[in-house]
Amino acid sequence: MTQTRPQARVPRWGTAVIVMIAAVALAFAACGYFAFRQRPAPERFVLIVLDSLRADRLGCYGNGGHLTPALDALAAQGVRFDDCWSVASWTIESNCGLFTGRYPSQTRAGDGMHLRSDAFTLAEAFRVAGYATAAFSSHKWISPDYGFGRGFNTFRVAHMDDDRIADACIRWIKKHRRDSYFVLLYFWAPHFPYKPEPANIPAALRARLAPLPEFTRNGYIVVSGENRLLTIVPKATGKPDEASLAEIAALRDLYELYVRDVDARVGRVLRSLNGDDRCVVAVTADHGEEFLDHGFLWHQMTLYRELLHVPLLIRGPGLARAVVETPVSNLDITPTFLSLAGLAAPRDLVGRPLLPASGIEQRLVFSEMDQIRGSHALRYGVRSGDTAVIYSLSGCPPEKPIPPGGRWEVYDLKRDPTEQHPGADPPGDLGAALSAHTRDALAARAVATKDRTATPEARNEMMRQFRALGYLAPN
Repeated sequence: MTQTRPQARVPRWGTAVIVMIAAVALAFAACGYFAFRQRPAPERFVLIVLDSLRADRLGCYGNGGHLTPALDALAAQGVRFDDCWSVASWTIESNCGLFTGRYPSQTRAGDGMHLRSDAFTLAEAFRVAGYATAAFSSHKWISPDYGFGRGFNTFRVAHMDDDRIADACIRWIKKHRRDSYFVLLYFWAPHFPYKPEPANIPAALRARLAPLPEFTRNGYIVVSGENRLLTIVPKATGKPDEASLAEIAALRDLYELYVRDVDARVGRVLRSLNGDDRCVVAVTADHGEEFLDHGFLWHQMTLYRELLHVPLLIRGPGLARAVVETPVSNLDITPTFLSLAGLAAPRDLVGRPLLPASGIEQRLVFSEMDQIRGSHALRYGVRSGDTAVIYSLSGCPPEKPIPPGGRWEVYDLKRDPTEQHPGADPPGDLGAALSAHTRDALAARAVATKDRTATPEARNEMMRQFRALGYLAPN
């Protein structure tokens, strides 16, 4: 007779415990899998642009002045692009490119001061996809009046009032915390006039400012609307239209204090996100600023490093800390945001997605400068590896007149990183590439001019607005 071994009995409560433990274990395993394998997809996007911020004023780009603790902390949390170049050296052109991913010659209207009506923007892509979209700008030009409002459900402008704009942005973010959104925050600072908080100006600088002209004490760089020459006085050298070295040093110090102020405002906005793990944040600048690096003050005159090298920092879900040394363009911000959001990009974009950072390829990075007000400067540039080439068709005083057929400048960036010693013969491939780009840009410019011709009346109105904004000396 075969004996049957009696089975051990498991109490009912024991079965329940085992099932519960197994379920919890599976849940933890699933959580771990998704946390490390499938990080949450981004649902919210914040793009912060600081007008006229040189990359070399940030600590994370090597500055030792402790001017940008908030931006340095952001860089430590995400991806820092060490070699990001603006597509242009002044506001309208750069932002026409930044917000579309296409060259300014393709997207700027013929009057030089508007985004073309047929240019598709990053904000439009987000709104079509169902995102809430909002813009907060303290620069009058970055507004619906100049074509930059397309795609935004909300657009707030408070010219030169960065605090007001930061507060409005923070309130909007808190209200829409659970929504999918795209936010543009555009700060005036550190654009001139350099007006840091009075309480933050040290006594030593106050003493240096006291004997200087009122314009300088108030952080202005005033230029003539006719010939772009400096009109700051008194002139220590005795030469017409030249600022003294003391004035220039004071302006540089005011600029750096202004950089510190706007960094604190950026920090307030970043803290308002409360560690949102579904939010992508990018910070950049439209262009830099010159303090006699190449004989000029201000910006928009040239295509040298001090005006084109801009910061680009990106933090977001699933983005590991990294430093990217491959040259990139601010045209790449639009396709990068679209890629992170899983949105289709228009086929005619020039920019390329920058993430994952390991997939960035070497390519030619072009820049343009088509300045129609005052004396007309028309230049095109390209960077490739350790070489920069600039081709000027016309220029600005006080530089030497541009010869017929244009002027070539070639820089070996390894030996001459500040671009002070130009050669005249571009490498064949780069010369050919820049010549082709110039032809295409001029052709696009001709089409744009038909779209919106700058009549004498329109030009006079632009000059009136420039004076009202403090860009030009009074009549």
